[in-house]
Amino acid sequence: MTDSKEKQVVKKSVWDDNMEAIRQTFGKDLTTTEFTMFVEMGKSLKLNPFNREIWCVRYGNQPPSIFVGRDGYRKNAQAQPDYNGHIKEAIYENDKFEIENGRVIHKINFKDRGRLIGAYCEVYRKGIDHPFRESVKFSEYNTGFSNWKKMPETMIKKVAEAQALRMAYQSVFAGTYDESERWEANGQSVPQEPQRPRTQKKPAQPTIDTSKAVDGEITGPEPKEKTKEQPNKPTNTKPVMDKKTKDFLSAMQIIKSEIKEVTGSAELYYSILGLNGYEHANQIHDKKTMEEVYKELRQALRDRMPKNHNNPGGDDNA
Repeated sequence: MTDSKEKQVVKKSVWDDNMEAIRQTFGKDLTTTEFTMFVEMGKSLKLNPFNREIWCVRYGNQPPSIFVGRDGYRKNAQAQPDYNGHIKEAIYENDKFEIENGRVIHKINFKDRGRLIGAYCEVYRKGIDHPFRESVKFSEYNTGFSNWKKMPETMIKKVAEAQALRMAYQSVFAGTYDESERWEANGQSVPQEPQRPRTQKKPAQPTIDTSKAVDGEITGPEPKEKTKEQPNKPTNTKPVMDKKTKDFLSAMQIIKSEIKEVTGSAELYYSILGLNGYEHANQIHDKKTMEEVYKELRQALRDRMPKNHNNPGGDDNA
């Protein structure tokens, strides 16, 4: 019995064994106090940042926000002793959706559901005779990009689910957001957090030298490599960008300028980067992701240009 208790005491979490890697990967832009808050939240919820269960992001000059993935919300809700299940469903314009005496009456028209207009979620707790319910409008959260374009019903249901679980367990989830949520902060649109398929970055992944950068993106020439090295001395050489990366960063600078010209700001540019899990273009190292992000930016720019305006650049290939 004593040995078992001792093993429980010394058992470490991912936070204890990988603190430096977590700091370098998820907390570079955080102050010591902000990073400490992020770590304590992760520990209390028993979530693993490397599995994209929790992360922290700062956009511009805004205070950092802590995001929890859907699985992180579910895992912690199900761990509560009074958790008694929850349901979520999308609402379409041809569905019958009513609330009578505090209860939802939802009848689905499978022949023709019409346009997606929202979603709701109900969370049940033992000992409480009414559910904790949240309903959300699709129009308030739809960005039209990324997963919101590919699977809108899934995304709006995730918003409703996260908000209902937060309502039911405020003391557990206070101060967190789900990756699918979107809100306005001081008039600036805050983009959503990373999608799982594109988050393959590892703690030890090298980064591009940003010593000559504007807004975190390379604008000047790449530093020249030293031609002579003293033998038997370790060196800390910076990774050299290949031609594809240089061309991509150059193309991103151009489309960023085009977006500013058409929309009046770079907000759309940073929003799409955020939707794909990045704050700056030089954080993207995978060539396939480079192409997908660039095409998404180019399409977004086309959608916002006047009909009689010639498409600048016009090439979908970065």
